[in-house]
Amino acid sequence: MNKSDLLQSNIEEILINMDFIEKYQVLSDKFKESNEDYVFNDNDVFDLFKTLGFSVEKHEWNQFFTNFEKCNDFLYRFGFTIKFNIVEFDVTIVSERFEIKSGGSYGLLVQLITDWKRTVSKPGFGNQTQLKELLREGINLFNEIKKEVTEKFSETV
Repeated sequence: MNKSDLLQSNIEEILINMDFIEKYQVLSDKFKESNEDYVFNDNDVFDLFKTLGFSVEKHEWNQFFTNFEKCNDFLYRFGFTIKFNIVEFDVTIVSERFEIKSGGSYGLLVQLITDWKRTVSKPGFGNQTQLKELLREGINLFNEIKKEVTEKFSETV
């Protein structure tokens, strides 16, 4: 598998220009706590996403994904996995018109962009308030990615 199978160069350029790595690093640094004694409630996750205008479905092993959202010529999907109160965010970007099929965890994207020279620790949480804020910030970064991709490709039309 090649890097371009997961991250096409035009999407990589957008992520670099929007300073994705540093924004994810800030998010990770802000949420370093991981209290395994706190057990999150799936309903809290569902309710939070409802307030953010998304519906999310739970899959195996505490994996959550939104439905694909169509925006212009693109489909976007946000996802995350929670394990031991550590969160791994995931983004998928697809466009048949522009031959784009990029995505992966935020951490994998950092590694792909930096040719495996940099890693960013996955953020964690220790209570319900931290979980809600972490998910909110993770989805805010997803929304920023979506906005940047949409704007960049609308310029090419």
